[in-house]
Amino acid sequence: MTGGHRGHREMARPAAREAGAVTRRGSVIGIDLGGTKVAVGLVSRSGDVDAFESWPTAASDGVEAVIERLAALVRDTVGTARGDALEVVGVGLATPGIVDSITGTVRYATPALPGWTGLALGPRLADSTGISVIVHNDGHAAVAGEWAVGAAIDATDATVIVLGTGIGGGIIAEGRLVRGYLGGAGRIGHLSVEANGRHCWCGARGCIEQYASGSAVARDAQAAIDSGAFTSMRALGRPITAADVVQAARLGDAQAVTLLSEAGRHLGAALVSVVNVLSPQVLVIGGGLAEAGALLLDPAEAVLRERLPIPIRTSVEVRISSLGHRAAVAGVGLLAWERLST
Repeated sequence: MTGGHRGHREMARPAAREAGAVTRRGSVIGIDLGGTKVAVGLVSRSGDVDAFESWPTAASDGVEAVIERLAALVRDTVGTARGDALEVVGVGLATPGIVDSITGTVRYATPALPGWTGLALGPRLADSTGISVIVHNDGHAAVAGEWAVGAAIDATDATVIVLGTGIGGGIIAEGRLVRGYLGGAGRIGHLSVEANGRHCWCGARGCIEQYASGSAVARDAQAAIDSGAFTSMRALGRPITAADVVQAARLGDAQAVTLLSEAGRHLGAALVSVVNVLSPQVLVIGGGLAEAGALLLDPAEAVLRERLPIPIRTSVEVRISSLGHRAAVAGVGLLAWERLST
């Protein structure tokens, strides 16, 4: 950090590797804890992710059960690393909400992880595993990964928008990770796109998370089915997921295409605000819903180009995440390496 300000952290991209060189003697365990899934991998100093796996979070089982599963996950991954003759030197854990990355405490959790507000997550997991644990917001981790080794590797200024169960985000400005005063920078999911729109769990109305997240698209699809809309998704006979909507749209289901287009237009309105405030070179769209590709992003980019001022309109590039579900795992692993090196 520079100037004593906790809100920005200088970042360095991993050094280039020589052909055939040994790039690591140890590994960091990177964990991406989401409301739906938890992903884990071994992250090298160069940002490579090995032994990547994911499981359901099962957050409804309660805080203690999830922490115990995380501890078991760490122990299992340590065993995997030893089998590859690697020493685990630390754990990086990415989680939604406002996170104090200095103390490893979740200042403010999202509804996807009920009961986590105020939890000293880093110390708790370190006590259970005997390994140093560094905790970061998942959007911050995702942008760190995409900037260091992913879709924004050629940019000095980049913003990542993660379309998952909710919507998260992360910001790199002039090569610095922007955390904000309380660690709350990048809460892009709570940009308002409808002044008197849908109620959000945060207490506001019209947040983009209520229109373009995976849970919002699934909810809108279910509402369409319940209201009698003609769609192939009705035959599934179970609660609809965002993945169902994407699959149906790819197969030409008109209702699914419309749902993704509407979500995309709302997303585009939010991106206009992001670009006007931050002026990034690159916008990286990640998360599960980004797998919809052009079905979602073409409408979003159309709104973005239409509403941006002319000088900026052609200067920002919209890209799909190149790391996919590994972005936050890679990013939080690299952030852990950075902390362990200081």
